[in-house]
Amino acid sequence: PTLPFKKIDRSGGNNIEIPLGALTLGNHQLTVRASSGGFSDALTRPLSVLSSYFTKNTSDFYEGLAGLKIKNDAVGYTTLTFSSYGRGRLYNELKSLSYQWGVRLDQKGTQLIATDLLNNYFGEKNEKPEFQAAKYQAYTGGLQLLPYSSDDLELSAISAHLFEDSAFDRSSLKNYLSQSLSDTKSDTSRITRALYGLTAFKEPVLTKIQKIKSDKSLTLKDKVFVALALDSIGAKEEARAYYKQMIKPSVETKSSYAYVDGLKGDDTIITTTLVAALTASLEEPESTQLALYVDQNFPKETLNSFQQLLYIKSALPKLNPEEVSFAYKAGAKDGSKTLKDGESFELIFSPQELASLELSNVKGKLGVVASYEQQSSPGSISKDKNLSLNRSYEVNGSVTKEFKDGDTVLVRFNPQFSGNALNGAYQIVDYLPSGLRPIDQESSRYYSNYDSRIYPAEINDQKITFVVDKNVNLPVYYYARVVSKGTYKAEPALLQSLRSLESATVSN
Repeated sequence: PTLPFKKIDRSGGNNIEIPLGALTLGNHQLTVRASSGGFSDALTRPLSVLSSYFTKNTSDFYEGLAGLKIKNDAVGYTTLTFSSYGRGRLYNELKSLSYQWGVRLDQKGTQLIATDLLNNYFGEKNEKPEFQAAKYQAYTGGLQLLPYSSDDLELSAISAHLFEDSAFDRSSLKNYLSQSLSDTKSDTSRITRALYGLTAFKEPVLTKIQKIKSDKSLTLKDKVFVALALDSIGAKEEARAYYKQMIKPSVETKSSYAYVDGLKGDDTIITTTLVAALTASLEEPESTQLALYVDQNFPKETLNSFQQLLYIKSALPKLNPEEVSFAYKAGAKDGSKTLKDGESFELIFSPQELASLELSNVKGKLGVVASYEQQSSPGSISKDKNLSLNRSYEVNGSVTKEFKDGDTVLVRFNPQFSGNALNGAYQIVDYLPSGLRPIDQESSRYYSNYDSRIYPAEINDQKITFVVDKNVNLPVYYYARVVSKGTYKAEPALLQSLRSLESATVSN
């Protein structure tokens, strides 16, 4: 911009203040020239005018087809992560389940079933682990979690669908499920589970399922077992209609994940896993999003490995078994890659490289996730109701918004997570008002409950970033100093999951 002025203070040693007036958004150059006698000089500095300091991390999913073009408004670099969008995406989860240890049925059994699936679907030749099925079958014919515990109807019903015919005495198990329809403990919840278990034996129970499916006493989880039973017995379209009417309204869906809302703690995770299995069998689009939530959240007081196996057994036959391969070229970067079981591949591109990206020779179903930082505004953030963040400014232990020269300002955060919030790491991103500068140092250390506080993971001009864990409760704060007088706007801080960027909120 042109900055005309008529009067300069030449008295020596004084600062010259130049009113810039209103500037348009974008990048400018500020040039100051000076001359004296026959000499002259000039100083040019870049000047960026922003509508907001506020940015957010964003991710976009693409199907990796030949000729794919990716356009975004990234502030800086974009990271592309390439992975199999077929059967291979379940490999790592299966491999992890095959390493289960412990003496419970849902540990020993998970190890056996996962190993079988790896051998059958991925061509592996793993030795089957030892499994003494008889230890887990009670005298009633039902299955028990531990050799010395009592029979469990829900465990028995799910196991009937997971294990091969040779694992247990199937006749006794079927009789146990049949008797559970009318025994002294029978209620609508038990009936739904017994009916689901009996569909594994192809028993003619469709009429009984239809009779109970509209019972007003059914809980949400009961309804999930009704839908699973309808699907298992072959009434898929009836199961689909029932799911959309009775269950889907309770599914909270984000762009990358979904979960069953209205429940608490472990019930949320267990029920979400069952719905993931149901939707995988029905080939509903939210199945992958539900599975992602399950993959990132773990029950605290039980296990959901059998429910996970129900999902995997439903999903595997419907996914493409091919390996994925492709070639890429972007600027000076070029190459080719083959992705096998569960592998992924990451590349980082500048805006210029991304614009020139060429994808070719794609074989198999390739998924591409583009992750980047973009200019944003607090009003554009869709707040996750499971998160909250409070921020305050303190001087000498008192909360205030007015500072004077020489003040050291403590900026404090109080993140809150509900039981349904995603597990794992979150980032807190704060933007200091322009009259302040951070004085803390960056730290890359791993935090434990024995630390006194969490330090910034990154400091970039006015942007300060922390990484916190949902389950590590430590004070989060940093210090700043006053650098120039004036009245400034303090934009909100961002709290955002690093597992799913859609899970975010902003502070006051």
